[in-house]
Amino acid sequence: MQFHEYIDSLTIEDDLTSLPIFHTTLFENAIDIFEHGVSPVYCDKLSEYLVYLFYGRSSLSKDGLTRVDFIKEDELRLAVSFGFDISSLEESSINSVLPFDSGAYITNRYNPYLFKTENIYNYSFRTNQIKKYLVQFFGTNENYIEGVINQYIHVPTEFDALYRLLNDRTTDRFDTRVRTIEISTKQQLYPRDFKFLCIHLRLKRNPYVRKLLETYKEIIPIYYDTLEIGHEQGMYAFLQMKIKDYIRENLL
Repeated sequence: MQFHEYIDSLTIEDDLTSLPIFHTTLFENAIDIFEHGVSPVYCDKLSEYLVYLFYGRSSLSKDGLTRVDFIKEDELRLAVSFGFDISSLEESSINSVLPFDSGAYITNRYNPYLFKTENIYNYSFRTNQIKKYLVQFFGTNENYIEGVINQYIHVPTEFDALYRLLNDRTTDRFDTRVRTIEISTKQQLYPRDFKFLCIHLRLKRNPYVRKLLETYKEIIPIYYDTLEIGHEQGMYAFLQMKIKDYIRENLL
């Protein structure tokens, strides 16, 4: 049985509110995105040109988790997250919908639960199954954005390792992407598709940012400030906190 078949077999209500999807990068990469949108980039691990998006959460690799005190004079290293409605995706362009981060899977970071020798697409499902997956494994959108897994649910034997991985709370082994839905698509996403823009407060008056928000007035800006908690935490934590707050206050 493949994972999408298991999700399809569940007889549960899936009446959750749809959450936005996010593409997160550093400002130095975002300058071109402001003008042309998010373009598929070659992924050497999957040999495909893809855009990576995360459902209901921003996500940035650990390479982007630069400490605030290191980047305080370098705006190019600030994190930026572009948000979209999931309805903006064309189903035919979607490469995969996975219950975890594919990069960590392919580099075998989910050992001893999942191994890269398995076909990653065995765990893929469809966008119209996302809500049913969330109800089964998390119960609510709130639990999902907090990474709180349903306890004591029954899953088929072939997906028991996945369930145990999602339940592993060893923070020094896995980051939050292990419980985040990743969507990869071959679709170009244009500035007109942007629904949200989450940026550091210092970028509010940046000419690229101002031009984008003046051209597409429907884009909702969300600002984070790294001074709110302290200099010892990665900037991604502040960005993610603001996105969580916006979702809680406006979408749940």
